[in-house]
Amino acid sequence: MSADQTQVMQLGNEISAGLIEGFAVGPGTTDAHDKLKARVRAKIFQSFADLAERWGCSRGTVYNRLRTAGAKVLDFSSPGKRSKKGLHINDVLEIERKWSRRLC
Repeated sequence: MSADQTQVMQLGNEISAGLIEGFAVGPGTTDAHDKLKARVRAKIFQSFADLAERWGCSRGTVYNRLRTAGAKVLDFSSPGKRSKKGLHINDVLEIERKWSRRLC
């Protein structure tokens, strides 16, 4: 098992255990957690559209947040050309941990 797969499985376990903030844990949430774990396992690289949906903001805001965080983005396009860009799930989790805080 690769290091990426191990980290994704660890993330799924943390979500199931309720250790990551922002995920409700209760009797009716196990199906949602299973779906989320399957989706996270399947996608090691997140697109800007995926991140916009995940964070509840526009793609432009995602771009600004990633630029502010200094994240490295996977981009196979030629200079000056448009393409779909991807961000590794570990970088996404690091940014979320950095910007997350407790309410009280």
